[in-house]
Amino acid sequence: MNIEVNIAPKIEGDFTVHVVVLEKETFDNVGSNGETSFRNVMMKVLPDANGTPLTLVPDKSITLNLFVDLTNTFIEEICDLEVIVFIQGTDYQKK
Repeated sequence: MNIEVNIAPKIEGDFTVHVVVLEKETFDNVGSNGETSFRNVMMKVLPDANGTPLTLVPDKSITLNLFVDLTNTFIEEICDLEVIVFIQGTDYQKK
């Protein structure tokens, strides 16, 4: 899967971008607790759990081109995938 993320920032600073591929709903993972479906099942985080560090500058667009091989995941319906992008500030500790 090729993913293109276009960011048009209106703020500045250091951030981390997390890109998540998830399946909206699965049915073939029935367990012993009686649940028959699961929603928003995370398949991959790109590029990894640490994300991509970026310095944003207002009105300076950034494009990230990412690729992920989903061959070894247990995706039931390829058309049921979606991509979510999180942009997290790096100064998140309480002071």
